Amino acid sequence: NYMSILDIGCGVQFAKSYLNKKFPEIEYYGLDYAKRSEDTLICDLNKKEFPNEKFDVFLISGCLEYVIPIDWFFEQFVKCKKTALISYCSIELNPIKVVRENNAWKNSLSVIEIDKYMQKQGFILKAREIFKQKTDLLHYDRIDEV
Repeated sequence: NYMSILDIGCGVQFAKSYLNKKFPEIEYYGLDYAKRSEDTLICDLNKKEFPNEKFDVFLISGCLEYVIPIDWFFEQFVKCKKTALISYCSIELNPIKVVRENNAWKNSLSVIEIDKYMQKQGFILKAREIFKQKTDLLHYDRIDEV
């Protein structure tokens, strides 16, 4: 069963090495603002750059905190066909402004705000976990597959 995953803000591509070992049938695409490997899709989200293809799964880990055009970013989820997995340091778990500034985070979203954006794009929250008391792990599924 063919499946594609777009790792948004892929960095050193930890997900790629894991997925290639456990699920070699998954087609992995890493997206970042800088070249991380020969096949990195180079897109600067803050310049509203994004691939025009559709993917089954979006993985967003350690990236959303640095995105400025939030409305535009969530509009890109129309290109996600099934599932979105998001890790984010929400304002609920990280409320201290100076800490957020020291991490160079560009936005301060609540889980409720993320949920509103995701619902608007046709997704429903399936699971929320908290990792190390600092990071929300959010699993969204598309209500109607596109």
